[in-house]
Amino acid sequence: MKKINLVVNTKGGVGKSTISLILCQLLAYRGIEFKYIEIDNSNDTTQSLSNSEVFKDRTVSIKTVAAQEELFKATFEAVKENKIVVIDVGGGTDTNELINLIKEQFSHLEDEINFILPFENSYKQMGNLINTYSLIAAPENTYLIKNKVIKYTDRKDPFIFFEGDEKLGVKSIRKVLKPKNKVFEVYFSEQNQISEITEESMIDVATLALQYSSGEAHNLFMEKDDMQEYLKGMTRYANSKKSLDEILILNDEFEELIK
Repeated sequence: MKKINLVVNTKGGVGKSTISLILCQLLAYRGIEFKYIEIDNSNDTTQSLSNSEVFKDRTVSIKTVAAQEELFKATFEAVKENKIVVIDVGGGTDTNELINLIKEQFSHLEDEINFILPFENSYKQMGNLINTYSLIAAPENTYLIKNKVIKYTDRKDPFIFFEGDEKLGVKSIRKVLKPKNKVFEVYFSEQNQISEITEESMIDVATLALQYSSGEAHNLFMEKDDMQEYLKGMTRYANSKKSLDEILILNDEFEELIK
């Protein structure tokens, strides 16, 4: 994975923070040191991770006006400490300003930057997707991510507003953009949202399942000699296992980007 990874889209609410955090969690799962930077004038995603051990001391939230200084610091830190930096860029003018800033001030780092562009299956988002992709103008370094793909048991989510549907008269945006790299898919996940209730990440929740097998967890909680505590512990373990399963699926999906 390249040193600097910018998660961008000129449209807000498409999953930039979700995808940024997922990438950081996959780096943590692989034992790769990372830093998460949120550049946004209105949001503070870092507050939703207040109980996370994985993200502790690895997050920064700044306003757009401070973006240039923070980018210089992040670049220096990434190179000096062999660290991967994931930058979550707010929508609208935040994204436009930052992309133009990178073109002007960071052109010498072109080989160290990935642009990661998430989007949902929405007709209204396709215009923003095309505009952002064109604004970046670096197809070899740009990765598209379908966010909130529906997991059907009997068929594949057609994601028609991106893939197109001739019968319905929906043009293919994939054919318009002609992406150079794999288009990744992230399924809609209740597990990811459940972890937010305790202000943790999925990888924090998955820690128990990473440390113990189901048999070891059974023995561990049986030692408490209290049925209620045992049931609470095994419920926690079951939730931890679900989070780990989710991480493993995402780890396989993003192999090409993270390797």
